[in-house]
Amino acid sequence: MNWKEPYYRALEESILQPRDQNKPEREKWVVGRLLEVLCIPFQNGELVVGEEPVDIEFRNARFQVKELLEEDYRRGDKLKKQRKAIDLAQSLEDLIESYTSWSIPWQDIVFKVEVAVKKLTNKYGPSERASLDLLFYFNYSNNEISGPFNKILANGEVFRSVSLVTNSYCGVLFADPNSPEFLHANAGKIIN
Repeated sequence: MNWKEPYYRALEESILQPRDQNKPEREKWVVGRLLEVLCIPFQNGELVVGEEPVDIEFRNARFQVKELLEEDYRRGDKLKKQRKAIDLAQSLEDLIESYTSWSIPWQDIVFKVEVAVKKLTNKYGPSERASLDLLFYFNYSNNEISGPFNKILANGEVFRSVSLVTNSYCGVLFADPNSPEFLHANAGKIIN
């Protein structure tokens, strides 16, 4: 077997599988991550795939999980670029990539969430929004999030609650009084 074959397989699994095949598992992981950070005890069996528009149900929470990707990010482009790097590699050392992180200010993340919320407001009717708990997974590569962490999502009232999971932080940006108690009690808290 060619020494490059395991790298091709791993690349395809990491980039292509998140699209559809593992979507429910990825959504359960995002919800589980939020619950862990909020110190909410749970069993994996409590995270149940819901019916549209709900992705994951947990007790009385009805999560709609949305992934926020970098602008112009396309998994297919990344696959082609990394596949070419494997093709050109002469040794394992040629596949080592340098890692340089860059900082994204908290206010920029909140702005991106606000823009996404406004787009979703048009997608769902008022009764759906009133019973949905939005959960954004901020999936930018090579980033760190920088504070301050005290801004709560403006106009979050359009959904029952809005939460965020990043590589460094999790929190509930907004939760109205009718949201599940564990979300409402943690509204405005960002924890790393």
